[in-house]
Amino acid sequence: MIDDLQVSTTTTYSSNKVVTLLDALKADILGGADPAYDTLLELQQALQNDQSGIAALTAAIDKRVRFDAAQTLTVLEQQQARTNIGAVAATDIGDVATDFVAIFEAALV
Repeated sequence: MIDDLQVSTTTTYSSNKVVTLLDALKADILGGADPAYDTLLELQQALQNDQSGIAALTAAIDKRVRFDAAQTLTVLEQQQARTNIGAVAATDIGDVATDFVAIFEAALV
């Protein structure tokens, strides 16, 4: 028995309803993608044909300061990173190994 309002163990949607639902699903997946990019093959081909764009994106990502792993940065890169986040270099702070609080408290006695 065909019932386009609901499916149960004794009913099914019509072929028109199934096609409508599949079209809606495809539209949701594509999210309004241009017809030139509406299949995985077309996306693959676009990525393969634009290796310079991929290389540029990869290079840009490689130039990001990481917080999850150590990096080797040039002096200029370190300076720019500190400027961007409002930080100072350890050398600008001075002696970071000395416990000045302990020295101060000892001097108070």
